[in-house]
Amino acid sequence: MASTQTYTKTAILLHWVIALMIVAQLGVGLVMGEKDMWAPIVQGQLYGFHKALGMLVIILTLVRIGWRLVHPSPVLPAGMKNWEIMAVKVTHGLFYVLLLAIPVSGWALVTAAGRGPIDVFGIFAWPDMPILSAMENKGDWREAISETHEIMAYGMMALLGLHIAAGLKHHFINKDNVLTRMLPFLKQL
Repeated sequence: MASTQTYTKTAILLHWVIALMIVAQLGVGLVMGEKDMWAPIVQGQLYGFHKALGMLVIILTLVRIGWRLVHPSPVLPAGMKNWEIMAVKVTHGLFYVLLLAIPVSGWALVTAAGRGPIDVFGIFAWPDMPILSAMENKGDWREAISETHEIMAYGMMALLGLHIAAGLKHHFINKDNVLTRMLPFLKQL
């Protein structure tokens, strides 16, 4: 069980598994569409991996939100300014929104393109998005959904950069426990 100073082991595990999945998603998402880079079969595998991992991000994010509702975050370090506290809340809120909105938009894109259901690593098939698959003109939405998906992914990259920079600032400049509570093996300075 976590104290008011640390995260639970489950929260730490969920954080890092989802973080690694997002880094993989962003990396694959940036290169999978480069037709000159990949043989068609490899490109198809990259798209399949990207779609399947996106559906797992939805599932794990919902688990993480549920866990967070039952196990609140540790208290923030004393002495943080009001704007810093607000930045923490806004950043974490945006992370949760994007962790769901990006893969949901990808799911919508697959449905609009008529390429579903999504094979999730041979374990199960993720069905087409019901509300979109029922629409006769779903293909008309494809470009707008694709643009939205891409813009949100770039937003996630920016947010990740901010998040990492803030963690490093807390560790090396503020010398508080913000980074060490998510990286328990790291010694506080």
